[in-house]
Amino acid sequence: YYSFGHELGHNIGLHHNIQQATNNAYPDGHGHLIAQGVASTGFRTILAYNANNHRTRVNYYSNPNVNLPATRTPTGVSGISNNARVLTANRFALANVGDESITCSSGSTTASTTTTTTPPPAADCSVTNNYQYFRHQYIGRQSLSNCRFRCSADARCIGWTIRSGYNWCYLLKSYERSSSIYTYGPDLSKPSCSMDTSRPCSTQDAIAYIRYVTRSSASSADVCNAACQNSSTCTHWNYSRSQSCYMYQALNRRVSRWTSGPKAC
Repeated sequence: YYSFGHELGHNIGLHHNIQQATNNAYPDGHGHLIAQGVASTGFRTILAYNANNHRTRVNYYSNPNVNLPATRTPTGVSGISNNARVLTANRFALANVGDESITCSSGSTTASTTTTTTPPPAADCSVTNNYQYFRHQYIGRQSLSNCRFRCSADARCIGWTIRSGYNWCYLLKSYERSSSIYTYGPDLSKPSCSMDTSRPCSTQDAIAYIRYVTRSSASSADVCNAACQNSSTCTHWNYSRSQSCYMYQALNRRVSRWTSGPKAC
């Protein structure tokens, strides 16, 4: 079960759990043996091998930012088992492989042309002359489905959060401020640019928020965008002409009686 996702993952660079294999291409590209936590047994992610107390495979790629509901324990370890990050980092390269719509003909010397899907250039995922910052906006009392819908319909929304019992709906949003020395990304108006692809569609006992991760040197906004794409903890960034790249992560913080999820799901 889940064997198709397992074998397909190998073609993308994913490896078995660290106890069984070493991924020389992606040090964190391993499956994970999920601790049993509050459950009666542990589990294993799609790429992990059968192990004592970890016999049942679940439909999760390893991801330190996602807990398995049955155990309430992480499905990965940062820097060791984060196959979800490897998938996200390689998604544009995979889309650019080609559509195989042209049939090969034996004996022909005529070169054929293959149509490929070109990933969006970094510049297309950037917004120039602006700086982004993040804030929650209270929407009012809503049902969970309406709160989620309000986020999906809001161009600035990153994630939604609702309080059980009271139905207080908040949207986590990215706002922009004009600044000639800044560029930010990704461009929220373009879903293909999103880097917030690792969070589950809905997480109980959690509030969506943005965490500042780090500042690094970058020679251009394109370099900053690429660094964020290749990071396991970056979903948004600001770039300053002083060659500073500021990285942020959208995630869910554990708080009881709240339910949260990302815009894109």
